[in-house]
Amino acid sequence: NKVAAARSVNIFFYLFVIGEPILGLINGTVTFELKLDEIPKEITWKFYEDKVCEIDSTSDVCFLSYNGRANINKDNGSLTISNLQNNDTGKYTAEIHQTTVKEFTFELEVLGCHSHIGLIPAVIFMILIPVTAYGLFKALSKRRKEETPEAEKLMKAAIPAANQAVEDSISHGVRWEAGESSSAREAATKLPRGGIELSKVAPLEHT
Repeated sequence: NKVAAARSVNIFFYLFVIGEPILGLINGTVTFELKLDEIPKEITWKFYEDKVCEIDSTSDVCFLSYNGRANINKDNGSLTISNLQNNDTGKYTAEIHQTTVKEFTFELEVLGCHSHIGLIPAVIFMILIPVTAYGLFKALSKRRKEETPEAEKLMKAAIPAANQAVEDSISHGVRWEAGESSSAREAATKLPRGGIELSKVAPLEHT
């Protein structure tokens, strides 16, 4: 079909990339960095569904409340927003129009003065946890290494001593049994055949 052959069909492939959450301070400045292999022909930055800024080969423009405090870097497409406000918190998306369409998404959280102050102890606490755990691990490992040789020495010294004690006990018992038997036999041979010598028996005392 010639009509069908004359038609051109544009197929777009979308690639979605989600970046890490970004923290900004009220009245401060934040930049959403894009790492692109080549300079894009067209970029549109959005805050949810609303356009923030867009740039192409001929012009660049920013919309709504971002006019005058936001701009796109023409070399790499990164978006910078200054004079941050609480309502700037949310999802920002960069649509990169090239041979394919790529989307880079960022989450921004704008912190006020009180939020920032409260964040400092939390950050310090999160840093101290792994540092403290690592210090305890090193101390226990060192102590274990120091105690192991001493324990081995004590075990090596205790085993022969225990064995010697057992041998001495067995030997002493055999000698005692042998001595007791010989003494008994010797005493038996000295007794008269009839029994115990009467002279050896103490006389009874009469009251």
